[in-house]
Amino acid sequence: RKYIAVGPHVKVTDGRYANETGIVVAVEELEGDTDCIAVVMTDMTHKEVSVRTSQLQESAEVASGQDKLAGYELHDLVVLSGGGSANEVGVIVRVGREEFTVINNHGIVREVRPEELRGKRNSSSQRAVALDVQGNQIRCGDLVSIAEGPHKGKTATIKRMSRAQLFLYSQTRTEHAGIFVVRSRSCVLSGSRARPAAADTRQSQGGGGGGGRGRRGEDGLVGKTVKVQSGKWKGYLGCVSDATATHVQVELHSRMKKVMVVRERVVVVGDKFGATEDPSRSNQDNSSMLAPSTPFMSGGATPMHGGATPMHGGATPMHDGFGGATPSHSSSTDDVWRPGGSIDRTP
Repeated sequence: RKYIAVGPHVKVTDGRYANETGIVVAVEELEGDTDCIAVVMTDMTHKEVSVRTSQLQESAEVASGQDKLAGYELHDLVVLSGGGSANEVGVIVRVGREEFTVINNHGIVREVRPEELRGKRNSSSQRAVALDVQGNQIRCGDLVSIAEGPHKGKTATIKRMSRAQLFLYSQTRTEHAGIFVVRSRSCVLSGSRARPAAADTRQSQGGGGGGGRGRRGEDGLVGKTVKVQSGKWKGYLGCVSDATATHVQVELHSRMKKVMVVRERVVVVGDKFGATEDPSRSNQDNSSMLAPSTPFMSGGATPMHGGATPMHGGATPMHDGFGGATPSHSSSTDDVWRPGGSIDRTP
């Protein structure tokens, strides 16, 4: 008869629980049997299992569980059924012999069998984009810091994403294979800093006095009023608060909420105040500053150049008190020199 005392760490060498590890918490002798039954608290599931002492050996090894089961692996994002919600998803944090341990998008941990899973969502998670507390875009693989909640102050990597829920992974966390759930708005992208409001305003206006030459083409929709043409939010109006090459973030007027919409599904209908834009005028943004009517550009259009301004020593006879520098505008209050007008250059 093989005898094992209560307390040592053991490994199961044979039978249904082969390769499981844990601590012996009780030993029971069987009448008329040459073997004893040991009750082992397993490392992976923290459940008690009964194993014959002949199937045990003392070991410091800690089981890490299986790698695969029914085509699913550790850290897969899966769709769950039977949880009361059609949109319930979770990340596999343990692969057992016949079941999985999953942490769902609400942070609840439960065991599910393979037939309760309705597929993986790893690919859609890799393409997903969310916004942190500062409005920065975050994706899978990004390092974030938790700004609020029970995990405040911790830093972790985004392993999976589902809507606004982040499944974060930390190597220093042993529970649930290092996975825990945090809302995207409770995090901030590591290394980022808040954008000054003044800088955002200048960017949306095309850069102040630069004649529109400082604006970034990919942000041309920011600050504009748009209408969603298709999809879930079809027909809604809103103001674009952020934009990427593929998506725009729209703050809906009627819902007072921000939603992400595919860029091709929106059309500009006005500025941020809702005023309708004149497309023909917007196309002339860069050329309008070069028109001869602008008083401060070069090429003879500037009043302070050679004899064009009445303040230069008698270059233009003063016919009356309204500044008759140019005969064609003798009674006008318009102080802009028009190149087509005649100029009296007689001393």
